[in-house]
Parts: sequence; structure tokens; C-alpha cells
Amino acid sequence: MYAIFTADISLAWLTELVNNIRPYPRSYNLMVGREGTYIVHHRPERILHETIFSATRDMKDTTVLDIGRHMVAGLRGMEVLQNDDTLSYVFYAPIKTGWSVATVCPREEVFASLDKIQFRVLALVCIGLVILALVCGRIIRHVSTPLSRFAEAARQIAGGDFNAPLPRSKHKDEMGQLHDAFEYMQGALVEYVDELQKTTAQKERIESELRIASEIQMGMIPKLFPPFPERKDIDLYAMLKPAKEVGGDLYDFFIHDEKLLFVIGDVSGKGIPASLLMAVTRSLFRTIAVHRNTAKEIVEALNRAVADNNESNMFITLFVGILDLETGKLEYCNAGHNPPVLSGKGEDAHVLACTSNIPIGVFEDFEYTEEVVELGFERMLLLYTDGLTEAENKEKALYSEARLLSTMQTLKGRSAQETISALEKSVRTFADGAEQSDDLTMLALSLKHENMKV
Repeated sequence: MYAIFTADISLAWLTELVNNIRPYPRSYNLMVGREGTYIVHHRPERILHETIFSATRDMKDTTVLDIGRHMVAGLRGMEVLQNDDTLSYVFYAPIKTGWSVATVCPREEVFASLDKIQFRVLALVCIGLVILALVCGRIIRHVSTPLSRFAEAARQIAGGDFNAPLPRSKHKDEMGQLHDAFEYMQGALVEYVDELQKTTAQKERIESELRIASEIQMGMIPKLFPPFPERKDIDLYAMLKPAKEVGGDLYDFFIHDEKLLFVIGDVSGKGIPASLLMAVTRSLFRTIAVHRNTAKEIVEALNRAVADNNESNMFITLFVGILDLETGKLEYCNAGHNPPVLSGKGEDAHVLACTSNIPIGVFEDFEYTEEVVELGFERMLLLYTDGLTEAENKEKALYSEARLLSTMQTLKGRSAQETISALEKSVRTFADGAEQSDDLTMLALSLKHENMKV
């Protein structure tokens, strides 16, 4: 009896001693023996009467069983334990007696100090943000007020008031630099607008002059079709579409002594110089052609006239033809121009054979070669400039001579106007909206059956 009493006193003393070693107010300690029996526990009724395995059998978190096995095995470690609604950290380690000691610390107490620090830090951050917001607001108002004034001045300047007053800045800071920049911009805008007005007026004057020049130029070439309504033996139609306001292409035709004299040409270069040379060439053709008997003589006379005092070194490709309206014989001379296309019933569309001669205006004494072909009746002769075959689409591909021949093959039996209208549509479809850099000129003619004159 005495021995048992002494043991109880020792365990009570041990329990009190162990439980007094607590890192946190709500933490507690426990000690188990080799079989897992509680030696020390914060609940005295479990000491020597229960084991860590039996006392925790009904707990939902089975981690405590692993903790018990580790403690009995003499292992050292830490586990997280969910005991009812309390999350705890369990630290355990063996002692020399073969027993094992564990300390259970609720998580909220472990992090209580940290939570307090976190709260304080959050409070300091909030206070700092409020102070920062107040300071920033003051700074922003200090900066934005002049900016608002500058913005108002900028709106007035954008509205056309280039003399709108700018807000003054007493300092040489960014606002001062902004004031200087706006002041410079005002002066530059005044100069620019003044220059723009002068340029616009000059451009409008030039455009007006170009429109007048274009009207004069287009008025020089035949544009009423049919050109000889009193005659039924000629089917002729032509068109000229400049790529710019004025162009360098030309065509002309007239009847003299029952012969149709016609010309188509392309002046080198673009713009006003080309249009002036085109007008001169067309007038020279009218003057020279009635006093020459052959196409060769007409071309050589034109060449001498253009080459004389040709300081601009411009040249003209020409195709001149003389068609006998009674016999259907065609005399022609090609001066470096695109050879015409000939088509008719029973034959494929083909390029008319032409001798290679140089354009006019290059060598004054060049001797040109004349050729003759039986054009006959009901055959279509198409003359054109390189604006047709060299028309480009958006992929920079050319319309090409092969495409022209293929299209002409499908136009047999059409009138001259229908032929040119179909070709113009074909080129427009091929180009698909791509801007053209060259003039487009075409002339189609066909001689009808004999004895059709009225």
C-alpha cells in the first residue's frame, strides 16, 4: 500500500512538472510509455489507464494514430492534427527512459503574434496609403491645373485660333518646357497654315490649268463617232484614256482623195511636256499628210520636223497608215510602235508583220521602210499603245500581247466600237482597280464591202 501511494505522488509531480513547460498558454504536453500508455496527460484520469491508441480511437483525424506509432517507435517529428474544430501542431521526441514526450500547440496560438504583427502592418499600410493618396492628390492637382489650362489652349489652337494665350509658368520645370514647346508650335502652325494656303491656291490654279489643258488636248483629237456618218464603207472607232490629267498618246484620221489616212502614237515621258509634243505631232500630221503620197514620206517628214531643235531629247513611236477605200490596200510605216492586230473570219487573230524602225525624233535623216498589205473587207485592224498590253494588275502582272490576241479571237464579227468597248472592259477587269501608269489608246477600223458608199 505504501509503495503505490508513493508512485501516485511521483506521477502527479511529473505531470505538474511537464505541463508547466508550455510554449503557449493553451498548449499542453503528454508523455507515453513504451506501449503507448499515458504517463503524463493534461487530463489526469487518462494517466496509466489509457493509451494514445485507445483514447483517440473515436477521433476523425487518424493522424494521431501515426503520431502514437512514431512515439512508441522512439521517432522524432512534427505532424498537423485536426482535433474537432481545432487545428494543432504536434511536436514529439523520445527521452532516455524509452518514453516519448509530445507538445500539442494550437495553430491560432502559434500564429497569434504573427497575426498581430500582420494586423499592425496592414493598419500601417492603410494609413500610409491614405497619406500617400492625400499627397498624390495634392501633387496631381498642382500638376493637372496647368495641364488643364494648356489643354484648353490646345483646343483653341486646334479650332483655328493660333493666337490663343498660353498659361504662363514661373518655373523652368517640365511645365515651363511645355509652355516653350506650345509657343514654338503656335509659331510653326501659323507659318505652316500660311504656306499651306499659298500651296493650296497654287495647286488649285495648276489643277484648273491642267483641266483646261486636258480639255484642249482631248478637243484636238476626233471624238465624234461614227466619224463619217455619210459613208457606210468604213467602220471606225477610237478612244484615248489618259493615266494622268494630260497624256502623251495621240491618234488621228481623215479622208483625202478616197483614202483614209490615220495615225496612232505614244510620246516618251508623261505630263505637260508629253502633251505639248503630242499636240504638235498631231498638228504636223494633219499638215504633212495631205502633201505626201506614201506613209513612208509622212513619217520621214514628221521625223525631220520633230528632230529639228529637239533639245528635250523626247521621241514618239508612231504607226501611220494609208488605206485605199476602193481597193482595201493598206500602206503603212511603223516607227517603233506596237504592231497592230489583224483578225477576220476564217483566220486567227495575229500581229501584223512590221519592219523595226526607230521612233521619230531620234535621228533626223533616218530612212524608214514602208510596207503594204491587202487589208480587204470585213477584217478588223486594231491599233493600240503599250498602255493596253502593259496594263498591270495588283500583282504587277501585265495584260500582255498573248491575252490581247486571245481576247481579239473572241471578238470576231463585232463592230469597231463593240471591239474597243470589250477590250476596255477586259483590261479594267484584269487590272481589278490597280492604278495605271500609262495612257490607254485604241483605234479599230474595218472596211466594209465595196460599193457601199451613199
